[in-house]
Amino acid sequence: MGYLTFENVSKRFSGFGSDSEVVAPFSLGISKGEIVVFLGPSGCGKTTLMRMVGGLETPTAGVIRLDGKPLGAPDR
Repeated sequence: MGYLTFENVSKRFSGFGSDSEVVAPFSLGISKGEIVVFLGPSGCGKTTLMRMVGGLETPTAGVIRLDGKPLGAPDR
């Protein structure tokens, strides 16, 4: 288990009669002090994933934890 963990996190957007999965179910543990880079083509979900870490988007499924506590909305 890492300091920042993604546990079966996924994100779907719905609208205009369609449903798109922008982040497929994803699990990862990142240790404190570890540097991680997400690489991929435009539209693959990198920004959406980071917006979920920042609390600006909520996962459709799964949970993101920081030091064992679920992340929520940003704190002032």
